[in-house]
Amino acid sequence: MFRLGSGGVVAIDIGSSAVKLIEVRGKRVTAAGVHEIGVRLDEDLAPRDATIATIRDLLAACGIRARKALGIVQGPSTALLRLTLPRMPAKELRQAVRWEAQKSLPFPLEGALLAHHVAGEILDRDGVKKLTVLLAAVEGQHATEAVGILRAAGLDPVGLTVVPAALACLVQQGPAAADAGKVWALLDIGQQVSHLLFFHGRELQLAREIGIAGQAITEAMMAAVMVQGRRVQLDANQAERLKRENGIPTVEKAKEQADGIPPAHLGAMIRPALERLSVDIQRSFAFHQERVGGPPPSRIALSGGTARLQNLVSFLSSRLGIEAEILNPFAGLDVVGALRGDEVTEEAPRLAVATGLALDRARTLDLLPP
Repeated sequence: MFRLGSGGVVAIDIGSSAVKLIEVRGKRVTAAGVHEIGVRLDEDLAPRDATIATIRDLLAACGIRARKALGIVQGPSTALLRLTLPRMPAKELRQAVRWEAQKSLPFPLEGALLAHHVAGEILDRDGVKKLTVLLAAVEGQHATEAVGILRAAGLDPVGLTVVPAALACLVQQGPAAADAGKVWALLDIGQQVSHLLFFHGRELQLAREIGIAGQAITEAMMAAVMVQGRRVQLDANQAERLKRENGIPTVEKAKEQADGIPPAHLGAMIRPALERLSVDIQRSFAFHQERVGGPPPSRIALSGGTARLQNLVSFLSSRLGIEAEILNPFAGLDVVGALRGDEVTEEAPRLAVATGLALDRARTLDLLPP
């Protein structure tokens, strides 16, 4: 299943439901894997202890000897902003970035960790050169907690960043498909939140967070429905299982039933959350037009665990009126021996964040606490 790790640096994406890791050497994936945290939660471990145990399990399963790790910090108190600022010396730029952060961050600047990177230069409408700056931020407490989990698992954290920064790196430095000269969007659908990024070719234009993700879809399926005169209400485990097994039911499955529930009822249960997701995406498209201008996205690529939901690609393509596809973060990378062919198809969307993190060798937006 996995090739043995080669003793380098491992990138770890700790989500609310699973741990994903990858080790990349040059263009070669030397180890990769995903383990569900729920397996350990079933042993009555506390969530933090279950996460630590899952990391250890996954490191052992992958045969990874590396102890230096790059990590991801997630949650509402994280942000990635794209700023346009006048050209200025580095010291003044740090002050200007901090001022912009104070105005724009959705959480207090006091106690927050900031990291910025000059991504390039642009010409404004008057032909004056200005700097394009990416700013990553997180509340210090959340960064400390993320580092603490990695250390408790026996790892030595050497870098930490936020989800959209890792995804931006996947596009900017990695082999992920990007249409030169065209605007497109990348939607990473996690368990708790989704991240929507807009690119012009490989250049990040805007990053947004959307509150509808895998958990919201599962919860929508837990609503009570009437089936042939009887009241049916799924628990969380049933809803999650049926979501993964059936996705968005199609007309072709009209005569089939899942746990005694006709597809039409499953569709009625799951669609409200999906409609909210598509509406939030459309609102973000409108915000992108207002904020950035230029043409709207010509296509949208999906990553994250929920991207694998059956028929989601066609659903979003229909609702948004543009091409939709599953992102392959391994395009251009050698995964032979690290993952089987079926695992590449199955796990690739879930490993997008970890892959972007692994490819960021310069650690351009590092939020590791001092």
